[in-house]
Amino acid sequence: MQPHRAAHRSSSEAKKPQVSRSTRVLQQPASDPQQQHELAWRNIFAILEAADMSRSKITEVTAYVTNHDRVETYRIVRDRMLEGARPVSTLIVAGLADPNWKVEIAVTAAKTDA
Repeated sequence: MQPHRAAHRSSSEAKKPQVSRSTRVLQQPASDPQQQHELAWRNIFAILEAADMSRSKITEVTAYVTNHDRVETYRIVRDRMLEGARPVSTLIVAGLADPNWKVEIAVTAAKTDA
């Protein structure tokens, strides 16, 4: 009698989520750093809404600001825009590709299938 072996799939065989659509948002940066922060968040929320998700579905935030002096502005705007949601968050102070950009924000959001 053969021992029972559980089926094993390699990570390359694992089921990958399918992307049904893609959204890209391009906009000229505002000259005021606080307005740039707010605009970045509004763009993120618009993308989430197009995917039928809300800010409460954000699980991770990675943000870049160009100057240590902008850290406090980022935190204030982030906290206000997230309305109490507390995703994992990383903030990096670094230069960005365009010197007019003061902030760049990337989020990961998760939606469970019902």
